[in-house]
Amino acid sequence: MRSFITEMVFTELSNLKQFDIVFKKKGAQVERSLDTLYCSKCGSSDVEKRVWVNPNTREIRCNDSIEVTDCWCGICEEHVELCTLSELWEMFGDIPVNNDDEIEEDFLNFPVGTSKIDVWHWFDERCPNNLHDDLMYPKNDAV
Repeated sequence: MRSFITEMVFTELSNLKQFDIVFKKKGAQVERSLDTLYCSKCGSSDVEKRVWVNPNTREIRCNDSIEVTDCWCGICEEHVELCTLSELWEMFGDIPVNNDDEIEEDFLNFPVGTSKIDVWHWFDERCPNNLHDDLMYPKNDAV
């Protein structure tokens, strides 16, 4: 029985390699990239996107047009829109800030009254370089 289970596990692992699936420890940090997608409601990177797999060829085809019903947030546990860090930064630009530098509307997981600096730190922790270089003043902007 043990050899049967061992053989089954090795067979399934080799099947998974065909799909280029990477396993990571739950709660592990996602690689810092401006291409990483986040939940537009809570800011989590624990998100999934529906793809189509041809069962005969096992070819995975991604659809370029992403609809909300094709995306899922593991934290919100609902269908959500996925956004890049740059898109979230643009959304944050529309959030009003009072004279004490506190946000006046909820943004992602930050409630009203949160210091904008705390939100900036959240962005900075996710930028591959830093908030200043990646989102505030990217090099490709015309001076």
